[in-house]
Formats: sequence, C-alpha cells, structure tokens
Amino acid sequence: MASLARREAAHIIPIMKRPAKDSVKKKDGNRTARLAGELRENLRRRKAQERARNAPAATDAPEKPGPVPGDDSGH
Repeated sequence: MASLARREAAHIIPIMKRPAKDSVKKKDGNRTARLAGELRENLRRRKAQERARNAPAATDAPEKPGPVPGDDSGH
C-alpha cells in the first residue's frame, strides 16, 4: 500500500510543480507591456537628444549683467 502511494506521489508531484499555462501567458503579457513601455521611453529620449543637437547653440560666455536701476553704490 505504501509503495503505491509513493509511485502515485512520484507521478503527481512533477505535474503539480509545472507552471500553469495561463500564468505563462500572463507573464509574457507583462513582459510585452514592459518592453513596449521601455521602447516608448527610449524613443522619447532619442527625440529629445536629436532636438538638443539641432537646437541653436547657446553662447558659452554668459552676458554681463547691466547696471541695476536704483543702485547708487558707484561700482
């Protein structure tokens, strides 16, 4: 009787440890959604880099501030 139970358990345990087919599909769906989001973010970043490259170059030296109105310090 005990050996029959062991044989059945040896057959059932591997089957019970297998992932359900639904969970595999769900996992793939999560992966697909995650990858799609990462691709969108990557595209956004690349477009921003391209806009920055094509933008007119700013002057390297900042402009000197002019005199402040109402400042009578004489500097």
